[in-house]
Amino acid sequence: MNEYLSTPSASEEKRPEEKKSVPVSPAPDMRAALKSRCATGRGAALTLCAFFLAMLFCDGVLLSSAGISMPLCTLGYQALVWMIFRTHPDWESRRMRRARRLAIPILILPLGHLLHYNPSTRWVATLTLFVLCALQLAVFSGADSPFSLTALRALPERLIVSPLVSLDLPFAALGALRNTRSASMRRAAAAALGVVLALPVGIILLALFAHADALFADALSRFFQALHLNFFALYLDLIFGGLGGLFCAAGLLGARYDVPDEPKPAAERWRAPSIVCCAFLSVVDLITALFVAFQFVYLFGGESTRAVYEMTYAEYARRGFFELCAASGMVFAVSLLALLLSRPSKAVRVLTAILAACDLVVLASAVRRMLLYVDVYGLSVRRLLTLWGMAVVAVCLVLLLIRCVRERFDVVRFLSLTAVTGVCILSLANTDGLAAAWNLRAIAQGTLDTTSLRGLSYSAAAIVAREGYGEDVLHPMCVQLEERHPLYSFCLDDIAARLAFERTEGNA
Repeated sequence: MNEYLSTPSASEEKRPEEKKSVPVSPAPDMRAALKSRCATGRGAALTLCAFFLAMLFCDGVLLSSAGISMPLCTLGYQALVWMIFRTHPDWESRRMRRARRLAIPILILPLGHLLHYNPSTRWVATLTLFVLCALQLAVFSGADSPFSLTALRALPERLIVSPLVSLDLPFAALGALRNTRSASMRRAAAAALGVVLALPVGIILLALFAHADALFADALSRFFQALHLNFFALYLDLIFGGLGGLFCAAGLLGARYDVPDEPKPAAERWRAPSIVCCAFLSVVDLITALFVAFQFVYLFGGESTRAVYEMTYAEYARRGFFELCAASGMVFAVSLLALLLSRPSKAVRVLTAILAACDLVVLASAVRRMLLYVDVYGLSVRRLLTLWGMAVVAVCLVLLLIRCVRERFDVVRFLSLTAVTGVCILSLANTDGLAAAWNLRAIAQGTLDTTSLRGLSYSAAAIVAREGYGEDVLHPMCVQLEERHPLYSFCLDDIAARLAFERTEGNA
């Protein structure tokens, strides 16, 4: 019995041999594989183009007032995106088609910089442009839809984390030039690297020589003035443009060649209980309805209400306007969150519809206040921006009402499309020209004076000169035009403004 127990069986004798025969392979180096995928001619070309585009953006947009440089930079960026992603295996998928369709508003928004010079509205278009470019990159790199919570959650990773982690990828891509079979390409890449390394040293030497010799400084100054360049701008282009190009190339290469993690099963989205949402909305509905009902005469009283309360037009318009705008924005946010976070319930939809309808009344009263203020004090660009914003919010409230009627209506998508469309219209419109035309009609009627034309950009010069106003009104616009960069800041309104200035000087 003991011998039988001590003798190993045949299957037990084979087990050690089986263990020895199984090879133990090390874990693959994912980072090395990622670098090898980037080290191609396409990756090297993308990196070089990203550096050039970032320097152009720094010099033409950041250091100069953007004009034609903004659509050129945007077009170049879209060309980079299409060049790097069109070889993606999923290029014809539905997700990729959605990302490609985002190029339409992305290319429309910077056209406003080429058409008009509207400083007060450009920041809205520029901010929207950056957000759309980030959403497009998020969809290209794995998000399902640009106007979804998944894309919004992917924005910080694709904008900050991924480029920082992938800063070594552009250098790996440029290493492909060293391994190319073409000897001339290798020599050209080495020569280009030497030139880039010599630029900071050359700029410092030029500055020292200019301080040492007056004749050399004068000749160098004339040369740079002819090219509209200066030492400081060149140095900033090299520093910030180089860092921006590295960051841009790292983000694009990481988004294209990084293998995403396996998708996790989608967890059920948390939704608030219907009873909680109904109780919350009931309180908000009651307060809003009481405000609208109790203040109805005050909100729409106009001249009679102003006389009773002995208020000036400024007090009457400003006091009601800012209060109603704040209330309208808060009510809109509450309505949207109630629809998105609550469980499906007819009571929630009814209460949200009542809240959105009351908000439309509040918004209408705010618009009336602003129009009253415009009738008395004229239309400025900021007031026009305010009216535009309230119009966009009004359309969004109508979409919320549709969502209350149709439960399957994709309200987030249509709200995003409404906002993007509104910004595109604002970007293409000549807001300074519209304000000037409104104020000129009021001046002709005797309700305003020429002070309402102050502060407008030279995009309104042609309209102002057409009405016969002289150098006292057009001179600040002319000075503004002369201070802009003749190349990077060019827009089509430059031509009309210069012709208006020449006609005014000829008539004088």
